[in-house]
Amino acid sequence: MRRFVSVLFFAFVAACGSDPNPVPPPVCASGSSSACTCADGRSGAQVCNAAGSGYGACACGGMVDAGTPPADMGCASENGAVACNRFMGTWCARIIMCCDASTIPCNDWTTDDASCRAYHVSLGVDCSDPTVTSTTNCTADVDRCIADVPLVACSDITGGTVNLPASCTAL
Repeated sequence: MRRFVSVLFFAFVAACGSDPNPVPPPVCASGSSSACTCADGRSGAQVCNAAGSGYGACACGGMVDAGTPPADMGCASENGAVACNRFMGTWCARIIMCCDASTIPCNDWTTDDASCRAYHVSLGVDCSDPTVTSTTNCTADVDRCIADVPLVACSDITGGTVNLPASCTAL
């Protein structure tokens, strides 16, 4: 019986032949992101292209992760408006990059930095608000948050289930 099944299997495979133009299986899910290592050793993220045939370049963010400053050095402070604007620039750039790479249609506010910032102001994230401008932040904490933004999955951004990196919750 086993011999019959083996012969039947090989006869079936031979009868099927092979596709002269096989379509390779997708390498990744379109719009998904994956961690990667930047040229300088930092962590970054890369987004799968619309065809699912591979990942784009490793996005490394604009800031170097400064690490945690030694306790005896204190922390360089940064005005809240400056920190907010640096974060919003990186955040909007990530949203725009993910929507550009996505096959899922995104909202109109995801096409450029000004529209993205205006949308977030309408949600209450206004870097010029006195509650923001009157605060100070540790520059190293802001840098750490900004460095983690490229790790946010594009599929979460385009799917509407995004969460900020844990390093951003202290800001």
